[in-house]
Amino acid sequence: MALQLSGRTAKNFQRLLPSSHLRLKSSLPSDWGGAAGKGGGAGGSIREAGGSFAKMEFAREEQYFRKLQQDQVKMLHDQMEGEIREREMIIKELEKQIEDKKRIIEDLKHHKKRP
Repeated sequence: MALQLSGRTAKNFQRLLPSSHLRLKSSLPSDWGGAAGKGGGAGGSIREAGGSFAKMEFAREEQYFRKLQQDQVKMLHDQMEGEIREREMIIKELEKQIEDKKRIIEDLKHHKKRP
């Protein structure tokens, strides 16, 4: 039996979706100390306690992830610079080979002119 979506079925389906699922809302809490239980997890005992300890913990987490991201960006930057150096070396080698081939062609032209 095939699933058919008639106009009436589509309207019923739209009615089943609550409007809260269609709204986009920020997942960031307005009070950084009150994040426990809002992200699907418990948030940890420090966050549950709230107050300055929770804010300090949040600041440490932010600092950790900021440093992690900076390290990743630096690694990517270094990797890209390494790839650029490799390709520049390949280009120089290919340019040298091109010059060698051009020299050979010139020698062949001069050799051809001599009987």
